[in-house]
Amino acid sequence: MSSGGNAYVHQTKVRGTIDIGSGFKGEKADIKGMITTGGNLEAETLSLQGGFEVGGVLNAGTMDIGLRFSVNKAEEIVGGKIIIKKNSSIPFFSFGGRLEAKIIEGDDIYLENTKADVVTGHHVKIGPGCEIGIVEYSGTYVYKSESVVKANKKI
Repeated sequence: MSSGGNAYVHQTKVRGTIDIGSGFKGEKADIKGMITTGGNLEAETLSLQGGFEVGGVLNAGTMDIGLRFSVNKAEEIVGGKIIIKKNSSIPFFSFGGRLEAKIIEGDDIYLENTKADVVTGHHVKIGPGCEIGIVEYSGTYVYKSESVVKANKKI
């Protein structure tokens, strides 16, 4: 599906590819495939298994993202509970996808295969395959040795 402007959808279920010229807004988005937006992507609940390229802010109260392929991008990711994992469940492929964002900010954050300049949250857990400039946290902070975190600071 392709839309040249903004898309406002209460509940979305995509199995395939969706391309939005501007922004996407909805209550619940369940995407298995690829979503591309020219602007922000906003949802209360986002479940995404596949890939994405967001031209602005990816904002969801709860997001569970499985990176299946390619380099996934968003300028900024904001949410309450943020889970971003490598998903290599595709037969014959063991690499999964990768995420690149400048800023990731949330309450509870778990990241894998992510490159970000700044990660800010209350509880932050950095899993394998990450490259983070600085982690700022107010509660707990845990990271796997398979990742690179240049600096961390309790705020």
